[in-house]
Amino acid sequence: MKQDLFPQHWLTNTLLDDGLMVQKANELAARPLAFDLDAWLAEHFDPTALAARNEAQLEEKFIAPLLARLGWSKVYQAGLTVQGKFAKPDYCLLLQPEHENALIASRDHRLVTAICESKA
Repeated sequence: MKQDLFPQHWLTNTLLDDGLMVQKANELAARPLAFDLDAWLAEHFDPTALAARNEAQLEEKFIAPLLARLGWSKVYQAGLTVQGKFAKPDYCLLLQPEHENALIASRDHRLVTAICESKA
C-alpha cells in the first residue's frame, strides 16, 4: 500500500487551518524584519508611485533592488529548457554569485535556486 508523505487529512487539518495561519502570521509579524528591511521598505515602498510604473520600471526601481537587498544574485531573462519546455523567467535567482556566468554560458537550470516573475 502506498502511503502519502502528507496525507490529505493532515494537510487539511494542519496547513489549511485558519487558526494555524493566523498563529503563524502573528509569529512572523512579531519578528523583526531581516536585512534591515523595515527601514529599506519605509524608504522605497510607495504604493502610489510604484502603481504608476510599468513592469520594466517596477522591476528596475523596486524588485531588483529588493532582491539584491535580500542577498540574491540574479540573471535577467535567461532562456531555460526544463522538462522539455522553454521558459524565460524575468529573473533566475542564484544563491552563488559565481553561478551567474555559468548559467549564461550553459543555460543549466540546475544552477537556478528560484525564479521570479514580476507583473506591474
